[in-house]
Amino acid sequence: MKTTKTKNKKQSFLEGAMTLMIAMALVKILGAVFKIPLGNMIGASGMGYFQTAYDLYLPVYAVALSGLPIAVCRMVASYMAQGNTRDSRTVLKVAQRTFLIMGIVGTILLLLLSYPYLRVIGAKNNDALLSLLVIAPAMLFCCIMSTYRGYYEGLCNMTPTAVSQVIESLGKVIIGIALVFVVKKMGFDESVQAAAAIFGIMLGTMFGALYLKLRYVKGGDGITNQMLLDCEVKPQSQRQILKALLVIAVPVVIGSLASQIAGLVDAVTVQKRLNDMVSANPQTVETLFPEMWQSFLNDTSLTTIQAKYDSIPNYLYGCYKGMAFSIFSLIPTVTSVLGVSALPAMTTSYSKNEKDGIKKTYESVLKITALVSIPAGLGIVALAGPIMNLLYPLRPIDAAVATDALRILGFAVVFGGITMPMTSLLQAVGKERVPVINMVIGACIKIVVNYVLVRIPMFNISGAAIGTFACYAYIFISEIILLCKYTKVIPNIMTTFIKPLIAGALCGFAAWSGFGLMTRFVGDALSSRVITVISIAFAAIIYFVAIVLLKVLTKNDVLMLPKGEKIAKVLEKYKII
Repeated sequence: MKTTKTKNKKQSFLEGAMTLMIAMALVKILGAVFKIPLGNMIGASGMGYFQTAYDLYLPVYAVALSGLPIAVCRMVASYMAQGNTRDSRTVLKVAQRTFLIMGIVGTILLLLLSYPYLRVIGAKNNDALLSLLVIAPAMLFCCIMSTYRGYYEGLCNMTPTAVSQVIESLGKVIIGIALVFVVKKMGFDESVQAAAAIFGIMLGTMFGALYLKLRYVKGGDGITNQMLLDCEVKPQSQRQILKALLVIAVPVVIGSLASQIAGLVDAVTVQKRLNDMVSANPQTVETLFPEMWQSFLNDTSLTTIQAKYDSIPNYLYGCYKGMAFSIFSLIPTVTSVLGVSALPAMTTSYSKNEKDGIKKTYESVLKITALVSIPAGLGIVALAGPIMNLLYPLRPIDAAVATDALRILGFAVVFGGITMPMTSLLQAVGKERVPVINMVIGACIKIVVNYVLVRIPMFNISGAAIGTFACYAYIFISEIILLCKYTKVIPNIMTTFIKPLIAGALCGFAAWSGFGLMTRFVGDALSSRVITVISIAFAAIIYFVAIVLLKVLTKNDVLMLPKGEKIAKVLEKYKII
């Protein structure tokens, strides 16, 4: 091992933040885009099996790779600041053993609870069981990764975390899609295809963990023998460090779980209520989705009418969560990165009580995210059907079923996209618990809406989309009120929201009218997919012109972005800002 031979090379705060931000952006975009080709390959039924396992995996992932590393990082950073290199190393040893045990126990629990979980969510068959069993070992590898990620982050070295994130994501996308292609060619059904995709995710976590382990063995941690000899601080026992680690980890883990509660609500309630709907109104469901029902009738693998009815809830859940929701999640994924990039500036201004700095950062973050979220959301509302057909050309029936849900999720995009960076701003002013509380309340609202609406045939999966909209609308309203309260700063509503809303409305109208006119006049010459792309491009041009004419952007807004100075110079050159 080289753990005592290399000199510690720390990254600056901004270098580390930028490294993680770039990696996080790449990873999140890859993760969101992953589901689009997957949906085309395995269809709505396969996506239903996939999401059943993935919805259970996400909270585990959040705890292991968002919560646990923070506890390790805080302790290591604190010890290193005191020059206590010996206890920093001890933290690593304690975390390795503790998290390894947690990973093994967690894997066993996931294996044992897979079948009962299917009964809780109301699944009528066990086709998703294989996916649940395959994802279980990911718990072990996530816990291994969390140890090293937290340790290196505590040493101010963000590169290992960033590289492992990219390896994990690429493994998921490349291996997962390749495995699905292979098992599909071999003639296996959608349940096995979904399990193959899940197996790719599990292998991605394994490769990420393997990289970090090899990185530590070969590259070390930068703490030299001399640094250990020079340490004059009395070392703590491993029991003391374990106790301190758990004291930090438990509340962090609870917070990480709360951030995933909205997804858990869908996982537990939607399929169960869809089952209730089908049981009570089977003929109505046939009428609502005649093409879907005909495809079930033609499916020879479903040998009885009851088997066909039993398969409907999973199919509809796949249309909603595996297809429509995947498009929705793209925008909050992008805007969450913008929030992270603004966090240091907001923290600095707030700690110095600089009202002007707080106001500039606050307004710029909200304006930039509004400029992304509003046109994207209204564009989805305007072109929900064409977008589904563009992204899922191999699954026209599935795309048609998911269209209404996506249209409603378009409105949710507006609120969800702006909410993500507001969470970062609240964290920057020391109110870390507020977003957690708001998410829990939003999830309760979602539970009520899901429970009431999803069972009603005319709403079905659109009821879940309405629940998502209600959840994020509440969080948006609550968090903007609380930000004003805690910062004692009220943003300029006209420049922050009204102007982006006007430009976004023009964008949405341009997309809707452009698609309609081209379909009417050149629909025979151009395919619907080509018309959709042209309509989106046309709407983007109209939106850009509207932003310039309304003078929405300022230089300070652009400086909030990654590489903001370079972007600002280009925009100033062409007199856009």
